[in-house]
Amino acid sequence: MNILWIDRWSKQVGLAYTKQSIVLPWGVLPNDGELYFSLAGVVAQHGIGQIVIGLPKNKSWADAVHRLVRGLKAIIPDCEIVTIDEHYTTVMAQEILWNYDKRKWFDDCVAAMQIVERFLKSK
Repeated sequence: MNILWIDRWSKQVGLAYTKQSIVLPWGVLPNDGELYFSLAGVVAQHGIGQIVIGLPKNKSWADAVHRLVRGLKAIIPDCEIVTIDEHYTTVMAQEILWNYDKRKWFDDCVAAMQIVERFLKSK
């Protein structure tokens, strides 16, 4: 099953996906009024069967993630959507990328990949 991994931020979301157990970066999407439809398009394009969204410790950010989950369940009812602790994934991504590239969007994309690894280790 192909899985979409989401690292949600206020202005953009970082995406990664798995295809045949390989974790691949997808990139970022703007966190705007089109986000739900853009994510639905990614799900259709990549044959996604499950979405895993990083859940932050911060309550207001976690509430935003829960709203995202509810919205996605409404427009993609056949896709399983779960959350997993994302604590320190952006810090880990920054450490990985520190010597490679300073562009911010890489952090969010790699953070989504870290969510993948955490999820796979939890099973």
